[in-house]
Amino acid sequence: MTPAELQRRNQLIALIEQVQDSHVIDEMLRMLRINFDDPIFVTTDIQKRGIAIAQAEYAEGKGIAAEDADREIDAWLNG
Repeated sequence: MTPAELQRRNQLIALIEQVQDSHVIDEMLRMLRINFDDPIFVTTDIQKRGIAIAQAEYAEGKGIAAEDADREIDAWLNG
């Protein structure tokens, strides 16, 4: 592991240690357990409904550009 990778790893560990919300912890565990080599991604019924809604909105022209979405996410995360 390079020094930069080690630094990012330690930053991640420090952030994880600060998490108090059990839902966030559960989601992080789920994400870390994903086998990225597995070609099959299993979705829940809730996720499937969300995907269907998003596809319908996109078909209706209600989507936004990725750059705009990134800006909105950054603004939301950074207050």
